Amino acid sequence: MQHNSESPSLDSLKDVQWQHQQVYDEIKTLILDYDLGNVPVAEYNERLVAYRLQAANLLQQEDQFLHELEYLGNGTEDAVLALRMSWGTVNSVTTCINCGGDMDINSALCPRCEFLNESKSTHTEKEPS
Repeated sequence: MQHNSESPSLDSLKDVQWQHQQVYDEIKTLILDYDLGNVPVAEYNERLVAYRLQAANLLQQEDQFLHELEYLGNGTEDAVLALRMSWGTVNSVTTCINCGGDMDINSALCPRCEFLNESKSTHTEKEPS
């Protein structure tokens, strides 16, 4: 399986999360070694700073992947809704009061955030476009 660097994948996200966990494990090991007296203070501080920077970088990468995957998921939901409207299976749409995404007026849950659509009777209709 090839990974396009411009398009996020679940495998890439899992890789970053695995690397992040490895850094945390290294930090735990370093602290234990320091507490046992196996690592000098200067080396401990130097390695701890490096691990923290590495962990922060991986957290940023993970956050970016999650935002990109959310964006792709929302685009997919928009495409599905547009197709259902073109087929005539959706007559009107409403806006989810939780996430602001468009959804079928008759849906029980928002397809994006799974928020319960309790406002079936009190809705703002949008014309299909």
